[in-house]
This record gives sequence, structure tokens and C-alpha cells, in this order.
Amino acid sequence: MALHTETLVIKQPDAFVSNGDGSVPDSEESAVDTQAQPGVQNIEAVTVAWTKTALIVAYVMLWLIYFVEGTLSGTNAALNPYVTSDFAQHSLTPTVGILSSVIGGVTDLTLAKILDVFGRPQGYFLCIVIATVGLVMMAACNNVEAYAAAQVFYTVGNNGIHQRTPWESLVYYLREFDAAGLILLSAGVALFLLPFNLYTLQEKGWRAPLIICLLVFGILLIVLFALWERFLAPVTFIPYALLLDRTVFGACILSNALFLSYFCWNSFFSSFLQVVVDLSISEASYVIQAYTVGTCLSAIGVGLLVRNTGRYKPVCLYFGIPLSILGLGLMINFRRPGVNVGYLVMCQIFMAFAAGTIIICDEIAIMAAASHQHIAIVIAILGVFSSIGGAIGLTVAAAIWQDVFPKKLAEYLPPEELPNLPLIYADIVTQLSYAVGSPTRLAIQYAYGDAQKMLLVVGTAVWFIGLLAVVMWRDINVSNIKQVKGTAF
Repeated sequence: MALHTETLVIKQPDAFVSNGDGSVPDSEESAVDTQAQPGVQNIEAVTVAWTKTALIVAYVMLWLIYFVEGTLSGTNAALNPYVTSDFAQHSLTPTVGILSSVIGGVTDLTLAKILDVFGRPQGYFLCIVIATVGLVMMAACNNVEAYAAAQVFYTVGNNGIHQRTPWESLVYYLREFDAAGLILLSAGVALFLLPFNLYTLQEKGWRAPLIICLLVFGILLIVLFALWERFLAPVTFIPYALLLDRTVFGACILSNALFLSYFCWNSFFSSFLQVVVDLSISEASYVIQAYTVGTCLSAIGVGLLVRNTGRYKPVCLYFGIPLSILGLGLMINFRRPGVNVGYLVMCQIFMAFAAGTIIICDEIAIMAAASHQHIAIVIAILGVFSSIGGAIGLTVAAAIWQDVFPKKLAEYLPPEELPNLPLIYADIVTQLSYAVGSPTRLAIQYAYGDAQKMLLVVGTAVWFIGLLAVVMWRDINVSNIKQVKGTAF
């Protein structure tokens, strides 16, 4: 099937696109767009004025930021099962990330607005403060609830703007950032997803009053969010005009599928490596981080390829998606007791190179459909879809695990160990305390294998949606697009 190049035209407000493809007219390359928001004007002025050396330094600083974030992410992934196990809630390992995923994704749009209104340095400083406070809360928590709250903690504090009183400023920014829409969507999605994680902890299961209330209020808040955005919101939370374009919408759906699949198969992977493959925490972290490193390396290669060819759709459609399906399909066979860890690493590398390809092509696709004025917003929209996809993936993982793992434990455990089933189920330290090769450890490993197989099957099936999403894209030649002004790579 031959792919063809089209010129993107979004039949919405003129501000969305400058040349019909998100590019900047050559005649305006050195001028700052006076119609843009203050934060956008500031960064355009910087790019016009800075030198190549300053640009290189900026990229080095970005690399250092990603290095720190990667270190924190790897540490959290390795120790998260032990945190939940310390509170005898190992099965809730994915659950503690649901609220942070939903709220973190939804607040991306608020942050994007802050970047446009106030500027990039101010938004960056706010993120540093929020992240630091969250880490302090995690270190001081003494239960699962506090640990989950630490992951979703965020602070929004804006007061004082020229020629406005504090009250006027508060009203202005609540309206500008659509605080009502933010609260309705975050609370609605979180309340809707939580019952799928908590129903096994209730004596009456799905008939428990708590579960019913969470479902009812979650659905109600999501409906109220839709009504608010459609009829009452003075400033819409999501720029729906952009979502009408099939490239933007397809990119969002792909991001949703990617994170749904990832969090579905990865949520209990660290525990699997330690309990079933008998790796230490450090060794398990190396295997997990192979995915992160491979993703970054492949993204660089794909970025260079797209830079030289101008085409991103064929790379994602014919390489990224098939390789991801291959890696997950092989992992279904290899995530079982007695497998050589080398096969697991091989699958990790396949999926890492696929993810690096998909992520970079996905971001290029959505940015190609918007002007520089709206880059922060479209990236934030992508963040919303990816975070909600991640939350759904965590929910699916928790639901499958809580349904399959205890049943398989009861089936495989020796009769004399059945009284210890609740403790084995709830604590990874207890699981590791049984000697490798013992009947109880083998029973735990086989139960892990059965649960992991279900998680991987779901994670693989999701990619059918991802494939359709990429097919939706326009094949825009990005070589003909210049979105930024001044000095840039």
C-alpha cells in the first residue's frame, strides 16, 4: 500500500495553523508573533536571540533532567512492590498509581496553559516544587493511602498580576485554567476506575455500597464534565477544534493504547523477575531499565531517520507497531517458570525499540498538525490521553491480578500452606522467603506465570487499536515544515 503526502488543513480558527501544515512563513522567521500568549512570545524571543552554543547547553540541561527523572523512575519501579507489601497490600501495586496517572495527565493541560501565559521557566520551577514536595511526602508516609496521596500531590498557587487585585487574579486564573473542568474530569475518571481495583477487598464484592457509590459518582462526574464543557465552560478545558483533525485524534488514541498496554504488562514485572526468575532487586532493575535505555536509543535513531526523510507514518506503521506486537507475543511464551532470563531481555529490547519508534513518531505527528502557538497544548492533550490510558492499564492489571493470582495460588499451593495464602498473596517478602525449588515457591511461580500470561494477552490485543490509530494519520512530510523561529537544530 503506497503512502502519499497530504497538506494538512484544519478548518478551525486561523491561529491553529500558519501555513496549512503547522509551519512558520519564511518572511516572519525573525519576528515574534505579537498575537501569541506572553509565554509563547518570550520563548520565541529567546530562540531568535540565542546562539548555537546556548542551544547546545540547553539540550545538555534537558538531558540531565531526563537522567534524574529516569533515576527516580527506576528506583520507584524497583521498590514500589516492597512499599505496598510493607502495608500487606502487594496486589495494590498498580492501584497506587491510578490517581497520580489520571490527575497528572489532566493537569498537563493546566501546566501547558501556565507555560503559555507565564513562560517556560516559571512552569519548570513550579514542576520542581511539586515534584520535591511529592517525594518528601513519599518518604514520610506510613500507609498505602498516604503513599498514593504523595504520588498525586500537586500545588497550584498563583497570586498577583499587574493591575489586578488578588481576588480578581484568583477568579481570572480559575477561569483561564478551567478549574471546574479539571476537578470534574480528574475525580470522575478516578472514581470510575477505582472500583475495578478495590472490589476484591470488599466483603460483598461488586455489590458493596462503596463500590456502587464509586461507580455511580464516577459516571455522574464524567457526564457533568461533558455537559460543563459543552454548555457552561467560559474557557474549554480541551481544544476540541484540534481533536477534529484525524492526525491529532489518531496520535492521541495511539498514545492511549501505548500506555494502556505498557502498564498492563509491566505492573507486576519487577515482582515476577524476583519471585519467578530469582533475580535480586538490582538485577531485576537492570532488566526493566533495558526497556528505558532501548527506548531512548531507538528514539534518537528514528528521529534522525525522520529528519532525513521527512516521513514518520511509514516508520511507525511498518516497524514500530509490528515490532511491539512481536515482542509482546514472544513474552507471552517466555514469562513462565524456568525460562532463561536472556529471552526476557530479548523481548524487552524488541519492545523498547518499538516504543521508542512509536513515541517519537506519535509526537511528531501531533506537532506537525499544529502551529508553534499550540505546541504546548497538543503535547498536553497527548499527555492526557496517555495518562488516562496508563490509568486504565493499571486498573486492568490490578483487576486481572486480584482475580487470577489468588485463585491459582489456592490451586497450586500444598495443602499445609493454604492457611498462609492471604499472607503469601499480600507480601512479596513472604513470597521470596520460600526456598527456590521448594513446593511452595514453585506453586507461587506457577501462579505468577498464569497471571502474567493474562496480562500479556490483554497488552498485546490492545495494539489492534494502536494499529488503526496510525492508519488514521495523514502522511505529512515534515521536511517542508518550519514551526520555530531563530536558531534551532
